Amino acid sequence: GTYNEKKGEIKRWEEICSKLNAAIEIVSKERKAFIDNILNRLSDDCDQLYQAIHPHEQFSGIRFVLDQHKKGSLDQVANFEGFEIPPQAYFSDSHLDTLSFAFFLAMARQNDPSNTILVIDDIFTSVDEEHLDRIVKLLIDQSQHFVQIIAATHLRKWMDWALQGQAPYSKMQ
Repeated sequence: GTYNEKKGEIKRWEEICSKLNAAIEIVSKERKAFIDNILNRLSDDCDQLYQAIHPHEQFSGIRFVLDQHKKGSLDQVANFEGFEIPPQAYFSDSHLDTLSFAFFLAMARQNDPSNTILVIDDIFTSVDEEHLDRIVKLLIDQSQHFVQIIAATHLRKWMDWALQGQAPYSKMQ
């Protein structure tokens, strides 16, 4: 009797393991779909913000995707002249800094910005004046979504803009 009892017990445990593995597969698939949905929204938002800083430039289609073959990984891709490339390999320091900023801003916009004070600290030291001007305009435009945006910087240009109160900088304090 003991042999048959243990054989029956093994069969029950095998059935339980099979059901648990099926449940793990369902949870894993749902979790990945949930994350992919968030990354798609974040990618679209980030690309829109990045394009506001870099209009008419050849980089577009910024995407953030999970690497299905690695655990805990996030890949970045962009379009350049019709080719999908990793930004880290081809973007200049200025482009990478503004991409990071666009990602940061897109993330902040995902989480109830109407109750968020956005604080940024000296993140624009690698960009030229033309791009910095677009960043300031973008921040002013985005300020309507946040309680407040606080920017700390060593760049004199920002203080000059704020003190002059010139449009569109009249909202700066």
